[in-house]
Parts: sequence; C-alpha cells; structure tokens
Amino acid sequence: MKQMQFLYAMVIVAMGMSSCSYFKEDKAIHLVPGIYVKDINQEFARGKDTIEVKTLDQTVGSYTIIRRTKYQQQIDGKHFKPRYEIEREVAIYNPATNQLLEQNKGKVYTFSEGNAVVLTGGSEYKKVK
Repeated sequence: MKQMQFLYAMVIVAMGMSSCSYFKEDKAIHLVPGIYVKDINQEFARGKDTIEVKTLDQTVGSYTIIRRTKYQQQIDGKHFKPRYEIEREVAIYNPATNQLLEQNKGKVYTFSEGNAVVLTGGSEYKKVK
C-alpha cells in the first residue's frame, strides 16, 4: 500500500514538473515572426529571396511562411526579363529546437536567437524587420 502511495506521489510530482516546463515562456518564439532576406549573387543569376513569417495561431505554434523570389538570369552578358515566384507554406514551431517544420514539403527553418537569422537548406536569411 505504501508503495502505491509513493508511486502516486511520484506521478503527481512528475506531472507538476512537466506542466511547469510546458507553460514556461519561450523567448525565441517572439523572434520568429518577421521578414528575412537573402541576396542571390550567382554566376548566371542575380536577385533577392525574401521569407516573411507570420503568426497563424500562437496557441498551437503555427505560422504562415511566404517566400518571394525575384531573380534575373544572365548568360554571356545578356540579361533576361526578371522572374518572380511566390510560395505559401504552413509550419509548426518546435521550441525545443527553435525550428519551424513546414507541413507539406518537410522543409526545416532553424532560427538563431543571437544573430537574427534563419537557416533553411544551405541558405542563410538575415532578419530585416
């Protein structure tokens, strides 16, 4: 009987500790929304790549990511018409890793608190707003 009481007490303490850490405010979550920019300076193209992160539902940690790309191809000194692309994605924030996990294609966006940058794939975007 004493063993059962001890077991129940341990379960209650564990639940209390986990709920405290669950509701502990994540400082990085306030840094996530914003506009991030990367310059495209390649041999055959120049342009800008912009990621805009907006809060969709803060209670579940969901975000909308809008990626806008403008680039102009250049081959043998000839410049072609600028091209524009827009992608819209929904992602869920994981506070343990400071990452947004995109739900459709599986992209991962990693946020760095100190540097105000987001990393995805091999690209680094700097926060401008």
